[in-house]
Amino acid sequence: HFDSSETRLGIGNPTPDYTLDLNSGGSTTTARVSGVTNAASQAILRMTGYSVAGTQADIGAINFTNAADSGDAIVSSITAQKEGTQATAAGELQFKTKPYNGSLATRMTIQGDGKVGIGTTSPNHQLQVEGGSAESIVNLTTTGYANGLDFILGTDGHAAFWLRENSYIHFGTNGTERMRIDSSGQVYFKSSS
Repeated sequence: HFDSSETRLGIGNPTPDYTLDLNSGGSTTTARVSGVTNAASQAILRMTGYSVAGTQADIGAINFTNAADSGDAIVSSITAQKEGTQATAAGELQFKTKPYNGSLATRMTIQGDGKVGIGTTSPNHQLQVEGGSAESIVNLTTTGYANGLDFILGTDGHAAFWLRENSYIHFGTNGTERMRIDSSGQVYFKSSS
């Protein structure tokens, strides 16, 4: 139904509330956008909304698929989840990817309270990185310094602060350098006097 007075198009909805309003009449509504460059590689974007009861469930997703894969297999996805009842529900986003010959899995989660988890779906801190059975490594790089600086938590519980560049590390408090380790490993302390 096209409402010319409001310039709104309703598909499955005779009284559209939005510029484009889709309603399947069931518990799931899906919009599909696809583009074909050739028959073997059709890129598809699917947006799906779910009507679900309960306290924790997926309520919507943006799925990226390829028609060349069997059954439009999802290769990456952004999923919205609710936690709680309608009036007080919290929301979170899960970002999912699929490696070559692997399975779709959640790689990053943003919880309703703003906590971000990479490698975990239930972060306990503003940013939590979990390596699973491998070391957890956060690597910082900048232009011209591609090796960077690693913050590491090992699988045996050890921690490392690892500068991979041929440079120095300095430590400071109150806006003043207090200690420096040069590229040869020499340690220098600033005198307190």
